[in-house]
Amino acid sequence: RAKQGQLRQFHSAGPLALLKNVPNADVIPVCISGSWLLNPGGGCPVHPFTTINVNIGPVIPRSETKDLQSMVDQAYKYISEKLGAESHEMW
Repeated sequence: RAKQGQLRQFHSAGPLALLKNVPNADVIPVCISGSWLLNPGGGCPVHPFTTINVNIGPVIPRSETKDLQSMVDQAYKYISEKLGAESHEMW
């Protein structure tokens, strides 16, 4: 999650647990940016007409790597690169 457009530390325990329990699962990274602008201070009101970008990355096939952490790291890299590129576009 990113607050105020800044990517925070990525916690990989959840995705790793999911990948361990679903042995045929591939990973599809999804980057949602700008959503923090809907409600920057928390609570109400929500700012209408806020632009939110959703980028769906390429599939990271399970067959390419058996290293689950590597799959999660690839997804994180995709998301961080997209957020970095969009932060330059947004500001």
